[in-house]
Amino acid sequence: MEAAALADTPVAALDFSAVISDTNCRSTVFVAELWQGESFVARCVGLFAPNKHLELARPSIRRTVSLQDGLLTVELQADSLARFVSSAGRRRLVFSDNYFDLTAGQALTIQAEAPAGWTLEQAQQALRVYSRADLF
Repeated sequence: MEAAALADTPVAALDFSAVISDTNCRSTVFVAELWQGESFVARCVGLFAPNKHLELARPSIRRTVSLQDGLLTVELQADSLARFVSSAGRRRLVFSDNYFDLTAGQALTIQAEAPAGWTLEQAQQALRVYSRADLF
């Protein structure tokens, strides 16, 4: 499909009424992704219940941290949907993306300028990754 720049263009109308019920609406989500050719552009998570009522599996988030030329790179991956993921450290770090969803099996890489003199070990110890599951 094609869409004009900065335009709202419906792609499809989906009706979930036959599969979403009062018994499964808290444990079901809809994930839509936008790709341009082979390049990922955006991801959106649609809910059938308010966030505070979701009953999702507690995600296990794996992280791989590297530090090169003062740039801290963190690759994150979850085994199930992780809502509202945020990264923080003992020192204030400004990541390339600081608030996002991780879908199961999808890797996401974020980066931040590391404080001067930091070692990889210091970065790994200081980095904390949080999600909605840690809040409720």
